Amino acid sequence: MTSPADGETRTLSIQGNDAVFVASTDVLAPAIISVTPEQNADIAPAATNVVFTFSEPILQTADTSTSPSVPTGLYNTVAVNFNGAKASNIARSLSWNATSTQLTVNIPALAASSRYSVSLAGTGTALRDANNNAVTNIATAGKGVLSFTTNGSTTPAAPAAVTVTNSASLNYNSPTVLLNWLPVSGAKAYNVYRAQNFAGASGQLQLVQPVAGQPSTLTSNFSDAVPNSPTFPFVSSQSKLTYTYVVRSVSTDNVESADSIPVTVQDNVVPTATIPAGLAATYTITFIEPVDEATATTLANYVLTQGVAASVPVVSNAVLNANLTTVTLTLSAATVAGNTLTITGVTDIAGNAMAGAARTF
Repeated sequence: MTSPADGETRTLSIQGNDAVFVASTDVLAPAIISVTPEQNADIAPAATNVVFTFSEPILQTADTSTSPSVPTGLYNTVAVNFNGAKASNIARSLSWNATSTQLTVNIPALAASSRYSVSLAGTGTALRDANNNAVTNIATAGKGVLSFTTNGSTTPAAPAAVTVTNSASLNYNSPTVLLNWLPVSGAKAYNVYRAQNFAGASGQLQLVQPVAGQPSTLTSNFSDAVPNSPTFPFVSSQSKLTYTYVVRSVSTDNVESADSIPVTVQDNVVPTATIPAGLAATYTITFIEPVDEATATTLANYVLTQGVAASVPVVSNAVLNANLTTVTLTLSAATVAGNTLTITGVTDIAGNAMAGAARTF
């Protein structure tokens, strides 16, 4: 003999007229086992049925009524949301199938390029089986709480007025690029692309980072620390590096706009140099950033003047060290008190010429 099902009583006769009654108690709570459409689905903006399927029949009471006239019924406790705000004005209807195992929420019209959710979380313990076991997963995402989007959006406009807000201060030691642009109506996000030494080919552009947010709070600011590629942010060996940025707006269907007008950044700050103190026949000059080898080793850019001293040596050799930030000067003789060393004409890799540096010994 098989065991009785939940709530069923069976009679077992043994030894004459005596009977043994075998009963079971339903302690297994019902659950939502499937929902359509799927969680985070992107569907056409048309009439849609959201169908919740339960593991067993749901007891029908006033609280499970689908009539709008029943205050405690499902029509008033099942939340239909549009873009995050409860939308009681969205037309909808609810119905049960014949076996009370499926609840259908019909939405006769969906807007294009929008986000919706349908939630049973507010129904409390209204959804239960014949033995008063309540549904267990009414508040679980993808089961009792469903979110989905609709497609059909148009291509958004490209962001306008893309600017680099810190262009004047960008250099080897401060490579973080700050971008700003005007928000685009209807955009859910923006994609920022960057290319090194951009030559106009779209294939050069690489996605740096999506900038996401809701339409009402969407940021139009972006901060990017230019990568060390391959040696210094704005320097590759002895080559100048520039970076070009474009921004594309993104619709709720993840459709990208055309490129914004490109903006290009580079090192814009002139280098400075530190000249050590003391009397010597060699000096190591330290620059704040990598410098151009041709200008850094031009002897005419290093001038010693006599001043109040009785004599003045000359610079006989200048060697740019491998780190590109130090130059070793060799003099014809040691400096004497009163000599002044002046440095001019040395440029960084980007071509910015130093304003000049001097020290009197």
